[in-house]
Amino acid sequence: MRALLCALGLTIQALILLAVRSPLAHFPAIYLATFALFCISVYAAGRVRRGGWWLIIAFAVSFRVSLLLFPPFLSDDVYRYVWDGRLQTLGINPYSFAPNSPEIAAYRDESWPLINNRDIPTIYPPLAQVGFLAAAAAMPEPIALKAAMTLFDLLCLFMLGKLLEMRGESRIHAIVYAWHPLVLFEISSSGHCDPIAIFFLLLGTATIIRARSGKSNEAGQALIWLSASFMTKLFPLLFAPFFLTRTPRRQWLWIFPLPLLLMAIYIRPGSGLFESLRTYASIWRFNDSVFALAHLVVGDLQTAKLICGAAVAVATLWAATRPWRIEDQIMFGLSWFLLLSPQLDPWRLMWVVPFLVMRMRLSWLVLTGTIVLSYHPLIVQGPYEQWVESGVLKLLEFVPFVAVLAAESILRRRRAAADLSSELTRTSTRDPES
Repeated sequence: MRALLCALGLTIQALILLAVRSPLAHFPAIYLATFALFCISVYAAGRVRRGGWWLIIAFAVSFRVSLLLFPPFLSDDVYRYVWDGRLQTLGINPYSFAPNSPEIAAYRDESWPLINNRDIPTIYPPLAQVGFLAAAAAMPEPIALKAAMTLFDLLCLFMLGKLLEMRGESRIHAIVYAWHPLVLFEISSSGHCDPIAIFFLLLGTATIIRARSGKSNEAGQALIWLSASFMTKLFPLLFAPFFLTRTPRRQWLWIFPLPLLLMAIYIRPGSGLFESLRTYASIWRFNDSVFALAHLVVGDLQTAKLICGAAVAVATLWAATRPWRIEDQIMFGLSWFLLLSPQLDPWRLMWVVPFLVMRMRLSWLVLTGTIVLSYHPLIVQGPYEQWVESGVLKLLEFVPFVAVLAAESILRRRRAAADLSSELTRTSTRDPES
């Protein structure tokens, strides 16, 4: 099986190089071919007895390095990261000025036209800005930002290996993250900053598991790591109930110091952060699924957002009361957030991949493949146009997911019924007079 895994890795590497050298219109087909080989690789890895971990790591590094060497072609977000970082090296707060502000016109460079949404200040939270500053201080170029995000990406991979060991499972299952084309293209090619937040979320999860197993009494540290996650990307704050219910109340205050420190450094009177977030929340919408149905029913965008937001909050609080593993609770809350969100970008869906490592859910795995169809507006309309989505392609993206999700639900119910019947049979056998 190791020989097969090696052959699959070499073929995936060739497809990655083909993707970055081919016209953008060819990307969906190349991605789907890569995804198919990735799925075969996951199957093959599960049958490798030993010695497969470092083979997986070697190819994981090779895939990422090859993508680092080429400019991003699926997203222009990294140019905003570079801009924010470069402003900070000049002593300018990125929350104070939009890129097109005349006050900072003197600092525009050749990459300035590539920045998106130049009319609003940055929306990226303070810890993300620390990362942008560190990378820009080393080299104010996209490759430096991409390299920094790839480093955190690899840290996520090793953290997943550690979590698997803590669960008594083989690290080789981390191939689901290590070789997933969605992870590869969204981080090492596009340079999205999500791996910083994912790493701290995984670190917090590992800390909670250690504390609950009696190997550590510092569950409060997990709240610090969670705060680092949501100070990089805001939505992991949604997972706070899962951490708080596992932490002694006297340690709950540990969630506050890092956010307060970062806000004291970055947020000033007149800062544009909250204005930018309001703009983002009020107008941005892309590739929505359940949210689109809610909007269709109620007819008002803001009402649909309130209803869906309330549903996510209720579902999360309910999950916090269930006797589940914390990683399963996070996946549950994440699932509701993604499905009821007005925006499901490919790099946001990438968040489910680490949790597929710990518990495979075929429906979500399928969606991480079909999500490539959401790039259709970029391919046919370009990056700087008001995108119009294709209803047909949206159905092709989500219908397989819904079908597999329904099948999983039916099988789960049947399995639960069979387990209950078996338990009742054993009980009646032990006590025939009852």
